Amino acid sequence: MHWLQTLDTRLFDIINQSLANPVFDWLSPILSGDVLFIPCMFLLAVGLLWRGTIRMRVCVLMLLVIIPLGDGVIVNTVKHTTSRLRPFVTLPEARVYGVVGKGYVPPVNGGDGEEMPVNRGPDNSMPSAHAANSFAAVMIVFIFYRRSLCWMLPLALAVAFSRVYNGVHYPGDVLIGAILGAGYAVAGAVALQVAWNRIGRKWFPLWHQALPSLLNPDPALAQSRLFRWDPDSSPQTPHSEIDQHWLNLGYLVIFVMLIVHWCYLAAGVIDLSEDEAYQWLWSKHLALSYYSKPPGIAFIQFAGTTLFGDTQLGVRFFSPLFAAILGWMLL
Repeated sequence: MHWLQTLDTRLFDIINQSLANPVFDWLSPILSGDVLFIPCMFLLAVGLLWRGTIRMRVCVLMLLVIIPLGDGVIVNTVKHTTSRLRPFVTLPEARVYGVVGKGYVPPVNGGDGEEMPVNRGPDNSMPSAHAANSFAAVMIVFIFYRRSLCWMLPLALAVAFSRVYNGVHYPGDVLIGAILGAGYAVAGAVALQVAWNRIGRKWFPLWHQALPSLLNPDPALAQSRLFRWDPDSSPQTPHSEIDQHWLNLGYLVIFVMLIVHWCYLAAGVIDLSEDEAYQWLWSKHLALSYYSKPPGIAFIQFAGTTLFGDTQLGVRFFSPLFAAILGWMLL
């Protein structure tokens, strides 16, 4: 394995230092994450969902489901498992976004170290989330639009290259990220199709009949008036049947969001706020009332921490559950 690490470091030096030039210094940070990228993609996704064809809508929905799950679950899990430090942490000569020798000091013995510049990310390096997300997007769009490969693949390669050029990843990181991203994109698309075949037939029979294949939607069937937003657009189908489909979809969304919320809290990404911290202290000393609130929140946190321990999930477990119950009642 030593020769592999040596080769990876050598390739990093070539890309990060030998290929350095003003044009790449300007372009690479943009490819790594321009501030306008996410807002533009959000507006584009909303536009396609609202006015696009059924093929566009399914493609966008798959992107919105698969990429966040792959990034949050698969990529982050592998990163924490490998715990490979980024090149700018271990290589003093690394150019970080065009600047040499910033002298970054990783946290030691609980210290904070120096604040990391924007877009450097956490210390863990392998795999590259940018590469994984880019190649996952390439694969998903390719499933629906074969010709997209001509421009999507070069863009994904440019993003992967920029991560090495910017000094935040080794070439091996982006290679593993690209393979992971393409892999879980295909697996996710197949899994969604299998789930649609099983759940769709039972919960959404009319929609499943009009759209039996998510991966290759028939335009003639998929343009069925059953998929339109207004309830009067399908005069041949009783309103009660269409209403039940939308109701089932609402139940499914609430349930999925509940699971996602719990998983996010279990990841420990967000520390407790001041209010949550002192209310957690209340739960250790149960009483009939407290300084600023009735006893309910203390008993709720007591139940949560009894189930899941003194963790962020334990403190917050019942909050998403109550939100889901309220959403179900409103629906």
